[in-house]
Amino acid sequence: MQPLDLAFMSPFKTYCSQEIETWLKNHIGIPFSVYQIGQLLDKAYLKAATAEVSVNGFRKSGIFPFNPFIFHAHDFAIHRQHEATPPPSTENDNTPDPEQITTTTPCLHRS
Repeated sequence: MQPLDLAFMSPFKTYCSQEIETWLKNHIGIPFSVYQIGQLLDKAYLKAATAEVSVNGFRKSGIFPFNPFIFHAHDFAIHRQHEATPPPSTENDNTPDPEQITTTTPCLHRS
C-alpha cells in the first residue's frame, strides 16, 4: 500500500468535491470550466496536504515506524489464489513436454 493512496487521495477527493459544490452554489447559472479548476484544486490541495496526513499515511502503511505485521494473510488472499491458478492451455502451444526433454547435464536438486 502506498502512503498517498491511504492518507492523501481520499481527503483530497472530498475537498475537491466540496470546493466544486461551493463554487457552483455561489455562481448559479455560470458554467464550470477549466479556468476554475486550477483555483479550486489549489484550495483542496492546501487542505489535504498537511504534515499530519503525511505522517499518518506512512504509519498506516507500516513504512515508518516499520511494522511488518500491519497486513494479515487474508489481505493477500486474492493474490495467492491468482498465483495458484494455472495459466490456460492453448492447443497451438509449441512448448515441449517436460517428460520428453532429455539433458546431458545432471540436474542438481536442493532439499
